[in-house]
Amino acid sequence: PAAADAAPPTKQTPVREEAAADSPPAAAPPSKEAVREAQELLAALGYAPGPADGVWGRRSVRAYKAFLRDSGLPAADVVSGQTLQAMRGKAARQRGSGTPIASTEAPKEASQTAIPSPAPGGGKAVATIAELAIQGVQAYMLVKLMEDPERIAGVAPELRRLLGKTVSGVSAADLSNEEDAQVSLGSLTAAERGDLSDLLKKDQGLPQPTREALSGALRAKAAVPAIALRPKCTGATKGAKCWREMSNRPGCYTWDDHYLPDFTVTWSGKCSGGVVAGQGTLTTRNPIASFAETGTVSDGKQHGRWVGVGRHRFLDKTVETHSQGHYVNGSRHGRWIYRHASGQVTEEEYRDGKILE
Repeated sequence: PAAADAAPPTKQTPVREEAAADSPPAAAPPSKEAVREAQELLAALGYAPGPADGVWGRRSVRAYKAFLRDSGLPAADVVSGQTLQAMRGKAARQRGSGTPIASTEAPKEASQTAIPSPAPGGGKAVATIAELAIQGVQAYMLVKLMEDPERIAGVAPELRRLLGKTVSGVSAADLSNEEDAQVSLGSLTAAERGDLSDLLKKDQGLPQPTREALSGALRAKAAVPAIALRPKCTGATKGAKCWREMSNRPGCYTWDDHYLPDFTVTWSGKCSGGVVAGQGTLTTRNPIASFAETGTVSDGKQHGRWVGVGRHRFLDKTVETHSQGHYVNGSRHGRWIYRHASGQVTEEEYRDGKILE
């Protein structure tokens, strides 16, 4: 038969063990803990990697590549020990601590995380660490808790009211976009922060990690010295970074990272300690154009997700453009999306308030 006439299969040469032993071992993939830490650091640096869940998805890879490019490091898809250390150092320098972040393992479960108590004299750096930890680890959990009628029913009404003022960035209809979840203590007055601190000690309705995280941030907030409002925009040149007084609130200021002298600015929300506070709308206006943005401020500066609508009068027609994106410490940072009246959608990538080419 034809099968019998077929030539026997060629014998394959076995791989020599010596050669295999001489080959360099393949690099081990990063652990889930390392991935989660990388995501937290990327978020702290403003690269929007998505949730710190230990899953290295497309958003994380995109944010990581942007960090490598901005840092002058070789392009890569996977986190290494060297690049993780580079992220720690850059995050520490950005916070002004002057020393690299300690190499610590991220918790296996978000529910195990607590914010460390602020060290004496920690000031602004401690507050920043606490705010970042709350936003990166506990914010989405707290938002989900606030949106769950059965679970939130066990929390005292007054505590629910105060928690509701701290949460922004998501709604019951948009809980899938967890990177927009925010917890901002700047939306509370000093008296309300005191009430919240007392209620967190007494009320057991919240999960313990969430109570510890909020308590740590409250302690850090109390340690922050008064904001030095310098320089002010009075007499400043076009494009300057300065503190601008609200035209509808004398004595109340907000940070302006691109001062335009012919525009006036109003604020719809509260003022605390001489600066805009909490949630509200900033409206910048001159005779032919206006731009209104709504979001949350922290220490007088826009921070987190903001949405806006710009109106420009052209001939006899007013043209509208809608936008959304994130601010970090008063400057646009990351991806901004613009929806124009024509139906066209465009995007811009910002880094510290500047558009990336």
